[in-house]
Amino acid sequence: MDKDDIALQLNQLMPASLDDIIRLNRNMAKLYLSTAAEIDALRASLPIQAAKATISNWSLITMFFTKRGEAMVYLTGFNEEERCGWMTSMVTAFDGDALLTKSGSLYRLKGDPTDRPDLPLICATLNAWGAGRMLGVPKFFY
Repeated sequence: MDKDDIALQLNQLMPASLDDIIRLNRNMAKLYLSTAAEIDALRASLPIQAAKATISNWSLITMFFTKRGEAMVYLTGFNEEERCGWMTSMVTAFDGDALLTKSGSLYRLKGDPTDRPDLPLICATLNAWGAGRMLGVPKFFY
């Protein structure tokens, strides 16, 4: 196998966009940057509690399940305390500066959102959660 073959295989493995992460059963789910309407639906007051972490270079992404018509929003970005990429459980409330997840964790947001989330991290997370195989997510693991 020469360098060109390896480069081609790596290019085929690397998703080009959020939409390219789901490669099988695309009629079942879609993955995209959260819409303004989806984010607005989460706007709420947050409980007073210590933040689990501060997330920079962040994005809100949506996994939309077509059969159920259900949109699930997740935070992904860089965890400043742990010094690594991060993806949370489903977001349940958002106030613009912080958010609360289904697991009860509060995250502070640093800076403006990015429209270029860490695609390999999202792949690895979906694979770790067990959704990767059914959706044909590229096989990234951490």
